[in-house]
Amino acid sequence: MEKTTVGVRLPNDYLKKIDAIAKKLSRTRSQVLLEAVELYLGETSSPKIENELEHLKVRLEAVEKKLNSLIAPASRSKGK
Repeated sequence: MEKTTVGVRLPNDYLKKIDAIAKKLSRTRSQVLLEAVELYLGETSSPKIENELEHLKVRLEAVEKKLNSLIAPASRSKGK
């Protein structure tokens, strides 16, 4: 899809929120704004959603693994 640069004036509060979202999601400001427009227009693609879900699944599995490694030693020591 061909893209065109667009200039827009936003309230400073909006920009701060957009930047916070971008930082939290490790995305650029442009990516966050493009995704917001896609959602507004109903143009979000299933592959994009599936990719994000897969990314979240991998992160969740890593957190669960870390949590289990922290819980297991504590469970064993209580049993003694």
